[in-house]
Amino acid sequence: MPYFFILSIFVLWLVGLLVGAVIVRYSARLRPLSTYLIAVAIGSVPGFLLGNVALLVGALGVAKLLTLFSLPRILQPLQTLGAAATIFIGPFIASAIGILLGAFLGIVVAWRRQRHKPA
Repeated sequence: MPYFFILSIFVLWLVGLLVGAVIVRYSARLRPLSTYLIAVAIGSVPGFLLGNVALLVGALGVAKLLTLFSLPRILQPLQTLGAAATIFIGPFIASAIGILLGAFLGIVVAWRRQRHKPA
């Protein structure tokens, strides 16, 4: 259920970045920003995917670990609440962290390529 919202927002994010890159390409003063906008868009995709894969692996690992232990009856509602939070809130957090890290790495790569570009 949360991925309906997350994927919609992510697609709008990518379309906005790419449309912005095309628009600033036509401005002589803002043309260098186009490279960075494209780099953020490209870096966001693997960041989004890796963030959600990390969430999946982590959630499955915690679920497997919890099956090995028998929690007291009083802690079982807390376990259920933790599982629900992982399922419904975790994707938003993992996606945001993945997108931000991917965007940052995209900017770093674009900056390094611009800096080492022959004149």
